Amino acid sequence: MPLNSITPIRFLIRQTCLALFFAVTPVIINGQTIYLVSSDGLWRLNLQTCVNEFIVDVELSNVSDIAFHPDGTLYGINRSGALFTIDTLTGDTNLVHLFSGQLFDAMTCSKAGILYITGRDGELWTYDPMTGIATLLGDIGYQFAGDLTFFGGELYMTSVNEDLIILVDLDNLANSKIVMTNAGGVGGAMYGIVTDARDCNNVRFYGIISGNYLVSEVDINAMTSDTVCILDQLFPGATTSHEFKASDPIRIVDPLITNPDCGLSNGMISVSTIGGTPPYQYSLNGSPFQDERILKICHRVIIP
Repeated sequence: MPLNSITPIRFLIRQTCLALFFAVTPVIINGQTIYLVSSDGLWRLNLQTCVNEFIVDVELSNVSDIAFHPDGTLYGINRSGALFTIDTLTGDTNLVHLFSGQLFDAMTCSKAGILYITGRDGELWTYDPMTGIATLLGDIGYQFAGDLTFFGGELYMTSVNEDLIILVDLDNLANSKIVMTNAGGVGGAMYGIVTDARDCNNVRFYGIISGNYLVSEVDINAMTSDTVCILDQLFPGATTSHEFKASDPIRIVDPLITNPDCGLSNGMISVSTIGGTPPYQYSLNGSPFQDERILKICHRVIIP
């Protein structure tokens, strides 16, 4: 594969059955589901049909938010700071930690399995289920949190009283900033936010709006939202079973190019990736995706 004169090369890396680049067309993936929690029950919303199905009563009342751990465990938190696991078949709960200091309304989970939790006063906590250790990271600087979610590797929070979406700077909480105002529009404040990263070719950011109970797809860059479904009540918490994947998307490290020997097809393009959820698949210039990291194809270069 001579590389003395190189034509543009497009190198794609994806998780198994998933493409790398995020699509921008507002297409709901078949079977895309948001899990919702009411004051004492767990529901499942199909975003394609907008059918909201009741799953099970939850043993502990006044649940304010829920989040799936990468191991499949569903966690819930109530406003009093009780963090617990939820059995999605029986609704039974098991207390694992008790926070204090504020009313707790917002929670999400990272791909590393760390729960992020905040609430009324803007204090951001983490909880590691492996060690049982809770850590106070500091003050986000915005109060009345409605929900937390990851998107594109960044942590976002809603601030319900001012109807804002906040980009939380985990390296320096003092640098957290507003990225969307009037997020809920005229119908009410955007209370819940959730991402669906089941297919990394279609990572979606959704908001749940109080007042008119809308579920909307949010475009953070354009600061717009489009209605997807209408609910019959306000659900204080929401999550998806793949939300955590949005905390660590696939990133391609700068490729390493090795020039070939004269007249030989032994040049090499080496690309490394970070993030995502292995195993990966690879493709070069539209070739079929494959499991092997070494792409056995010939890239023809014409030198005038």
